[in-house]
Amino acid sequence: MKLLNWLLKNKRKAILITVLVFALPLLFVHLLYKLNIGLTWLHTPWTAGDILTYIAGFETLCGTIILGMVSIYQNKAAQQANVRISRENNYLQKISVQKLLPLLKVESPLIRNTISDRPDSFHAENSITVGERVSQNERRLFVEICLGSVGGNNVFSKEISLTLKNISEGVIRQIAFDQAQFSSFKLGSEIICPPKCIGSDQRRFIGTLLLPEETIDITLKVYFSDPRYSRFWEHNNGTTIGMFDLCLLLTNTSISGIEYREKIYITQANGFKGKVLYEAFEEEQENIC
Repeated sequence: MKLLNWLLKNKRKAILITVLVFALPLLFVHLLYKLNIGLTWLHTPWTAGDILTYIAGFETLCGTIILGMVSIYQNKAAQQANVRISRENNYLQKISVQKLLPLLKVESPLIRNTISDRPDSFHAENSITVGERVSQNERRLFVEICLGSVGGNNVFSKEISLTLKNISEGVIRQIAFDQAQFSSFKLGSEIICPPKCIGSDQRRFIGTLLLPEETIDITLKVYFSDPRYSRFWEHNNGTTIGMFDLCLLLTNTSISGIEYREKIYITQANGFKGKVLYEAFEEEQENIC
């Protein structure tokens, strides 16, 4: 490759060397058999044709090697061009598909303080259940997240009201609440790691059609019996600020069957405005939130 690059950069020198390579052997043979120098060791048993045939074969070999180097260079350049074109095509496809991905945006999140409450019905430990209340005037969707076992008498809850908005150009036909996670925290000298909550088999779906720019109101209720969660999430003594966070892992499905796995991270420090962060996630990722 270095030789080929040198030939491409020094074209005049390359042409001169090529002429000399073809002309000098002819001149040498001509002088060898034309002039009678008188030196016996210069007398050869071969004829001029034998020597010219040998030189022609050697030059053919050199030309074949050079052509092989040129072919390798061209193949490498073509391969790099194909990789670049493929990368550009993939990028253009991602841009064209981006508008069709079923993306959701959280609007107006409101987190209410802990209250004494319990689920409407029994739910498994560390589970997520989607339900609805239908009346003549409205239809209310709610998601119940059971953090740990909530079968005892002392049950607390944290309520989050939010609005989900379809910000894609397609229709979303289904939203699945796959997981809910909470960050670990330190309470005194103790490090507490809340468990991960998993969506129930057939009771984690919202099947309402959501048109572009259309919204849907949802109430999330986090139920727990461990009072340490409440103490940290709402603790504020002037030096330590309580922090509540909730990480929702959703699978949104469009009406055409396109799926998009979305991570929505909702956090609020006591006395401050809540924040919402978004990120795509893959099923094989660990420690997602």
